[in-house]
Amino acid sequence: MIRTFLKDLPYTLTQPMYREYEDKCRELGGWQQHSRLQRAKPYLAQRDAIHFIFALGIYYRYVIAPLSSSANFFERLETEFEAGLTVGGRKIGADFRSSIQNAADHFGAVLKSFGLGPSFFAQTDVKRIVMNLIELEERRANEQD
Repeated sequence: MIRTFLKDLPYTLTQPMYREYEDKCRELGGWQQHSRLQRAKPYLAQRDAIHFIFALGIYYRYVIAPLSSSANFFERLETEFEAGLTVGGRKIGADFRSSIQNAADHFGAVLKSFGLGPSFFAQTDVKRIVMNLIELEERRANEQD
């Protein structure tokens, strides 16, 4: 599942992301086999959806959050220095800042469509992630009743 997110990213960035994803999937599998928590069992059976959420979270933490922070940083520099910023011989201007901010905004829209906010992905513990998903689904179900 995470391979889609890792496409075209540099190896040095993808390896820790892939390892984290694999570790989370392995931990989820073990928890699914040994969990006695009846409330979680129907949700744990939805492994593909949970794996997708893991991939979204990892991608958010490694790629989107730094991009968004960079856009904010570049914006602050633009207001301070009229000449702009040059990195590696390339002038970083408003167009570049806008493009990375747009990427972060589009990803944020995807998260919002799932009812997830960026703060959801601050959590890295597998059990807590799953429990947060369960609580989110239960809230949605209660709102529909």
